[in-house]
Amino acid sequence: MPRSVDKNEETKPRSVFKGLGGYIATALIFSVFVNLLLLVSPIYMLQVYDRILTSGSVDTLIWITAAALFLLSVYAVVEAGRRRVFALAGDHIETSLNSGVFDAYLRGNQRDEAISEDVASLQRIQGLLQSSGLSPFFDAPFIPAYLGLLFWVHPALGLVATAGAGVLFAIALGGRAVSNEAYEQAIREDSNVRFIVGGIARQRSTVVAMGMGERLRDHYRAAKSQSLARGLKASQFSGMSAGISRSVRQMLQIGILGLGGYLAVNQQVSAGAIVAGSILMGRALAPIDHLVQGWRNIVGASEAWKTVRSRLQQGAVRETSFTAERPEAHLEIRNLTVMPQNSDTVLVHPFSAAFEPGSVIAIFGRNGCGKTTLLDHLAGATEAPAQSDILYGGQPIRGWDATDRGRFVGYLPQAIDLLPGTVAQNIARFDPNMDRDAVIQAARAAGAEEMILGLSEGYNTQVDPRLRVLSAGQAQQIG
Repeated sequence: MPRSVDKNEETKPRSVFKGLGGYIATALIFSVFVNLLLLVSPIYMLQVYDRILTSGSVDTLIWITAAALFLLSVYAVVEAGRRRVFALAGDHIETSLNSGVFDAYLRGNQRDEAISEDVASLQRIQGLLQSSGLSPFFDAPFIPAYLGLLFWVHPALGLVATAGAGVLFAIALGGRAVSNEAYEQAIREDSNVRFIVGGIARQRSTVVAMGMGERLRDHYRAAKSQSLARGLKASQFSGMSAGISRSVRQMLQIGILGLGGYLAVNQQVSAGAIVAGSILMGRALAPIDHLVQGWRNIVGASEAWKTVRSRLQQGAVRETSFTAERPEAHLEIRNLTVMPQNSDTVLVHPFSAAFEPGSVIAIFGRNGCGKTTLLDHLAGATEAPAQSDILYGGQPIRGWDATDRGRFVGYLPQAIDLLPGTVAQNIARFDPNMDRDAVIQAARAAGAEEMILGLSEGYNTQVDPRLRVLSAGQAQQIG
């Protein structure tokens, strides 16, 4: 019986973010303790300057020093725990979305490089989390608390720190507005460079045989130069913003120390408040400073997320999936329109046909007339237009689970690229429960057994495009 299955429910962006709730809550709890423990240093300074120096008590100094060292040790554990939570959140996103990205690629009509780009995008998102690149966002809510403590020490110190935080925040927003577009362009240019390199790698024999090496090298260098120029432009804006931010922060540190000294001379604050105020202001401004420094990684991860989300939304379909018994070898085509991927161009206008078991059909036509696209439709490699029907033994392939349907369909494309794995795995279509006897029987039926046994490890020979273990002819026989 047909069964309705939403294949995308677990990998929808909304579902993934629901799963992140626990990680976010845990990271927030850790952030509370991290920021509380960062108060140890200013409190210690206040005690040393305002209590120890006036009382001269060595015992008190030893005890508060021991307490401070213990609490800072706890801080190290808590900070490590928070970083671990971020890393686990990154793994959760990658694990939750990688199968969805892969399925969307298989179901959609996307170019071949899309899956590599999407996997790289997931790794970029995961890398931002694993490097604790989002820590400033979790520390930012505590900025008012640090500023409030400065106001408690003295209102003038609080005002200076608040004004400084506003200036740094304005610098961060300005840097973002100027550098965002440049970063996005640099990412796109870098993706284009990888696409060129991948094409050259796949066509090495053709490139060398036809003497195109130098021209393609120049083509690559031109694309790479453009990518580097974009990257340098983005880095220039980012570096300028970061430089201004650091300069302003140093000025503020000098300003807060100078103001603290003035207030201490006039006996409005204690000597310990000078150092404690400087530390508190540093903590208040640190999240903004970290955001400025890590903005490029944040922009890169944001662009990666847009790419992944768009791909998942394009590939998200609610479909009725079913399995079937082995169909009769009868192919029927009803009102099939042949159209290339991602195009509205009609190559073959609607037609119907039927082919009986045992038939051998040859399709002739000029280049670009739709022969390969027609075969892709018939094999289910690309989905036929909605008004068309393709049936095997009376069973429509639309909605037929691809894994189940694939057991009964053989398909040999023009370009034979075996997948990394053993020869036996390729023949068995990477079925983890492969029947060794069936693999051998298939190889015999294809006339490939003698060739396979002549390989270094027979059916266990590893297929590795980098080592060129198999010739093109051998790969075609195995295919």
